[in-house]
Amino acid sequence: MTEDLQQQLQQQEAPEPKINVRELIDRYLHYWLWFVIGVGISVFIAYTMLRYSTNIYQSSATILIQKAKENDVLSGLNANTGFSLFPERLAIGNEIALFKTPTILRGVAARLELNKTYKMVGQNAGIKKSEMWGNNPIALRAVGPDSLLYGVGAEFELTVLSGGRYELYMNETEYLGKHNFNTPISTTIGTISIDKTSSFGGVAVGNQFIISLTPLEQVAQGLNGAITIDRADKTSDLIAISIQGPVIEKNNAIIRALIEEHRQEKIDDQNEVARNTTNFINDRMAYLAKELGEVEKDAESFKQQHELVDVMTDGSSFVSKRDAAEAKIIETSVQLKLTEYLQDYLAKHNTNTTLLPSNLGFEDVTVVAITTQYNKLILDRERLLKNSKPNNPQVLRMEEQLQGLRTTMEDGLKANKSRLRIILNSLDEQQRLYEGKVASVPAFERQFRDIERQQKIKETLYIFLLQKREENEISTAASIGNTKIIVEPSSNVAPVSPNRSKYYIFAVALGLLIPFGIIYLKYLLDSKVHGIHDLIKFKLPAIGEIPKGDDDQRAVVATKNARSHIAEAFRMVRSNMNFLLENTAGAKTIMLTSSIAGEGKTFISINLGHTLSHSDKKVVVIGLDLRAPKIARYLDIAKMVGVSNYIINEALTFDDILLHDPANTNMHYILSGDIPPNPSELLLRERLVELINIAKARFDYVIIDTAPVALVADSLHLSVHADLTIYVARAEHLDRRMLSIPAGLYHDKKIPNLAMLINATDVMGKGYGYGYGSGYGYGYGYGYGYGYGYGQQYGAGYGSEYFDKPKKKKSKLVRFLEKAFPFVPTVRKRLGKKK
Repeated sequence: MTEDLQQQLQQQEAPEPKINVRELIDRYLHYWLWFVIGVGISVFIAYTMLRYSTNIYQSSATILIQKAKENDVLSGLNANTGFSLFPERLAIGNEIALFKTPTILRGVAARLELNKTYKMVGQNAGIKKSEMWGNNPIALRAVGPDSLLYGVGAEFELTVLSGGRYELYMNETEYLGKHNFNTPISTTIGTISIDKTSSFGGVAVGNQFIISLTPLEQVAQGLNGAITIDRADKTSDLIAISIQGPVIEKNNAIIRALIEEHRQEKIDDQNEVARNTTNFINDRMAYLAKELGEVEKDAESFKQQHELVDVMTDGSSFVSKRDAAEAKIIETSVQLKLTEYLQDYLAKHNTNTTLLPSNLGFEDVTVVAITTQYNKLILDRERLLKNSKPNNPQVLRMEEQLQGLRTTMEDGLKANKSRLRIILNSLDEQQRLYEGKVASVPAFERQFRDIERQQKIKETLYIFLLQKREENEISTAASIGNTKIIVEPSSNVAPVSPNRSKYYIFAVALGLLIPFGIIYLKYLLDSKVHGIHDLIKFKLPAIGEIPKGDDDQRAVVATKNARSHIAEAFRMVRSNMNFLLENTAGAKTIMLTSSIAGEGKTFISINLGHTLSHSDKKVVVIGLDLRAPKIARYLDIAKMVGVSNYIINEALTFDDILLHDPANTNMHYILSGDIPPNPSELLLRERLVELINIAKARFDYVIIDTAPVALVADSLHLSVHADLTIYVARAEHLDRRMLSIPAGLYHDKKIPNLAMLINATDVMGKGYGYGYGSGYGYGYGYGYGYGYGYGQQYGAGYGSEYFDKPKKKKSKLVRFLEKAFPFVPTVRKRLGKKK
């Protein structure tokens, strides 16, 4: 090896590797078909999911909870003081909570029969089941009260038969037989009947339906999660109600039923207060009727006793003042009686469970306000007890508030009674003053006036209670609730779920991400050599790359007129090699070695020899891999004498072991010969040196095919005879870490005249040639070798069948699949082996 050759090899060392963005992009674009297929599959899956998924629609409505009419006195208190006993925001919050109480939700479920679900099975293998609402052609009912089904859970599968019959299964496995429509059926959940509806006309024989029964309590719990209720906005008292479900008409019906149930709940509360008030008024009126009758009898007896028909009064001013005082006494006495009646009522009903009578005409605003607040707390507590236990903390707090209000009420009535008595005493004194001044009025007239006054007081009170009772009855009959629909329940045509745009965007992203991830992991976990760029880290010189070929590639591809990319690559290697050896005088000796078996040394040796011979140079390829000879098997010729025989048998001459290529007069071979027991010692003999010298004297190029250096030391012994050592590394075969072997040999000057050649690279795809199949038919005695057409007559009058044999072309489909999936050639090869 000359200093010039060493310098030329050193100059080919590349700089440290850097990240090449374009190379990274090309790496992934090489698998563009993977991305196309990935996106296509994921979009198809998304389309299929959307095709057979159930659309979910959202319906919504807006309502206004109107304020209930208050007592005039209570309204005046709020207006004058600016104080409200029930804050507005708290009332709206309570109304929102009331909508989702179990009682109301159970009422909605029962009103609409939501415990029954009807679905029609789709025609495509029963994949999609569409829920029906309002137009279901069949209806399941209980023979008896429909409430018998409220606690039942079951599923019925019905198939329509001819002749107005159907076949029925329950819970998938229990066969209930064939029945006529509108006929009772005995089941484990009770007697039921499946009836035709007015929409049955469009049903055909073979149609399948699924009828599901769900316990009413479970349906109410489902509604609680499905319905959303909140303020429409923070500044108004409007409430927005929305629900999501697969059927728009069903969603709208649920919202309407919810509003109606809420309205009815409020009406029931109002009616309960009215009923208690009516009962109180009736009791008082019965008592007053009795007292009024006694007073009227007293008046009648007084007139009969004094034989009076009519009592005449004087119209003096004193009489007028007396009458005014008397009217005031009557009014005050009425208020006092009302106070006493309410005290008696509180004494009789001391359990805080009975509503107090309201709207009785109390002038005391405090009593009216406390009565209203007390009744509201009673109703709230009863509503809460419907869905909770008496020991609920909120119920206990209400009990404390009720007791406090009751105490306040009793104290207020007591104070009011004292006040009224003081006023009444004062009025009595005024009346007595005026009575004394009416000296001329007979004594019996004064007595009659006392009787008449008692009669007027009781008549006035009776008429007042009668009027209040009528007002209460009218109010009860006219109760319409305080819920007003502002925006009727409605839904958009477009479903809210599934979101088709998001589905397809996610599908495209996933279709790109999965191939990207696979390719990324493929490269991340890949430790194989792929091309010259892998030599940069080890600072190894390179002489060229040989691209990979097809699976059915012939043994000799570098024929004289070949225009394939592999043949051109060998010509490029020839040019680089001649440049490196331009200062070498005489015959040039080239040794080929590798790290492990199967790198393609023999394939490179043969085709490099043919390439050199096309430039009118005589070339001989010597097989010095005595442990696992390849050339004879590679060319598919019979065993003949070779190097090992020549070294051992001195009677053999050079010409005895030299083989001529019948198709190329410049191409010659010397086989390895018989496998000796001591190859290393054999290669150290002078007889080998003599053989190499003869070859160098008779040929322009001597190519030595040797054993892998990582397995045996034979190649290191032979490197002293080489002007240039070509170290073959096969892409997709050699582990990148094993490049440290040639790097050590090169940098330690053990084989200083060394140049790397990368075999079987994917130079066209720029994807590092994944999936290269062992198509060249080379190897190192471990199952890599294949025959490629040299006839059995080679070396014994052999013909040229191989060189004239055309290469078998692959179909377009195979070439397409191999381009999309580089692992296909390997799979095809392995399947071929099994056959």
